[in-house]
Amino acid sequence: MSTLNLGLKLLSGILMLGMVSCNEPRIIEMEEVHKYEDGIPAIIPSAATVQTRIEKNVDLKLIVGAPNFYNASPAEMRQAAINAGQSALATFGTDIEQGVLIITKDLKNHLENPADGIILDMHIDSLKASLKSK
Repeated sequence: MSTLNLGLKLLSGILMLGMVSCNEPRIIEMEEVHKYEDGIPAIIPSAATVQTRIEKNVDLKLIVGAPNFYNASPAEMRQAAINAGQSALATFGTDIEQGVLIITKDLKNHLENPADGIILDMHIDSLKASLKSK
């Protein structure tokens, strides 16, 4: 095999790897997670504990211990979830595909799915659509 053919095969292999990796979500850095968590008290002022779980860099779970917010109206909770989704997209970018806000009243409960958790959809898809239409 000539050097030119070998070079072309190597170049095409590198290009294929590049195209495959373009579809991979970017890696979310811990400093981004901390920035996101630091902004949650602006959305839920009574948040006493905040934990973020991101699976495969696309599925977000935000677990907030907020005994005072636990009995908020469903409308207030839905709005908090949407605001948390907007903040997630602003912080992590549009690689996030779905997100949920989980409100718990037990501050010592650090489980990913707390028994008393109220799970609220962040409506990431509709938030992305509204970003595209702007």
